[in-house]
Amino acid sequence: MIDILISDVTNATLVNGEIVGTGIFDKLMQTTILHIEDQLEKNHITQNESGPIYASMVQNAMQQAVQFVLQEKVVEVDIVIREAELAIKAAQLEIAYKDLEIRLAQLEEIQTNIKILEQKIVGRKQSAIISE
Repeated sequence: MIDILISDVTNATLVNGEIVGTGIFDKLMQTTILHIEDQLEKNHITQNESGPIYASMVQNAMQQAVQFVLQEKVVEVDIVIREAELAIKAAQLEIAYKDLEIRLAQLEEIQTNIKILEQKIVGRKQSAIISE
């Protein structure tokens, strides 16, 4: 079974006063913070506006991170299913090959029996001709 771990979304820790993490949410938030800082420096938004914008972006980043992780897990499950299907098809092919080998052996046996019967018939015909 494939597990969904919180560390897939976030594994953030505080290092030297900065939040550091390698989860999807962590990476999205690093980018979000850079964009907010950029907009503040360019005076496109004010310090008062940055709080609600940040809160909204945190919510969006979390939703996107969870969606990304879930989609990644769906793909992993799909891969497992496809690998199992391939294994089943390989086993079915092996069974079909073995069945073909058995049928070919049976056909060879039938052909051998036909030749034996033909020889017996020819032998009886020759015996019948000689006895006449």
